[in-house]
Amino acid sequence: FGTVRRCGTMERILYLEVGRLAVGGSGEYWFKAEDVNISQNIHDTIMSALTGSAHKDKDDVVPQSRKRSSSANEASKPISFTRRRPTGSKAYGISPV
Repeated sequence: FGTVRRCGTMERILYLEVGRLAVGGSGEYWFKAEDVNISQNIHDTIMSALTGSAHKDKDDVVPQSRKRSSSANEASKPISFTRRRPTGSKAYGISPV
């Protein structure tokens, strides 16, 4: 539940906003229940799960990111470069200066 941003209910409608780490990516989910009590019970369950996960140890809830190997050096890091136009080719749509 670490990716839930907001959760709410109004009448039979349940609203859930999730972050980019959610399985389906970031976005909003809108559910319409058959009864007001159903949507309220789902909302209460989600809120208690969110509150319960906030009290757990972070290692249990969110996986740790991998540390970079100590063998990584400057040569193994990615390099960035800019792409240049091959010599002799003409640029079209550009006025000469």
